[in-house]
Amino acid sequence: MQTRVFATRAEARNRPEDAGQAARTARDIGLNVAYWEIGNEPDLYATNRGDPSWTPEKYCQVFRAQREAILKADPGAKIAGPATSKGTGSAMNYLERFIRACGDVVDLVTWHEYPTDGSAADEVALATAPDVSARVDQVRELLRDPQRNPSGTSATISWA
Repeated sequence: MQTRVFATRAEARNRPEDAGQAARTARDIGLNVAYWEIGNEPDLYATNRGDPSWTPEKYCQVFRAQREAILKADPGAKIAGPATSKGTGSAMNYLERFIRACGDVVDLVTWHEYPTDGSAADEVALATAPDVSARVDQVRELLRDPQRNPSGTSATISWA
């Protein structure tokens, strides 16, 4: 289940209390949520949404607040993020800064992989699988590195 983080309208349900309400609703209707993913592609909020204040550190503050609200409603909840827009370049730099700030409170680290723009043959897309595997290894190294993940190296991280 994914919570909202960025919104362009004041009435958007993107506050920590909204994330908490979503968790209570899921619990009340018997929905078994494996992971709560907080936001989607926060690395693009500054550029695509025109709000340069959305640094990894600001997103981490929101992540922590929504996580706390979700855990109040469901103490056993698992929390995922940051769901960056890709596993390379500036998106991966964003993910690394997020881990530095929030590595202690994330259960599942997420990012998106887009092997092509949709116009290439299936074989071309499938040929990128080794690249994705290499990125998984890079993120594992990041999570284990006490210099780059100073507060989260002892956390239990899931590999899904």
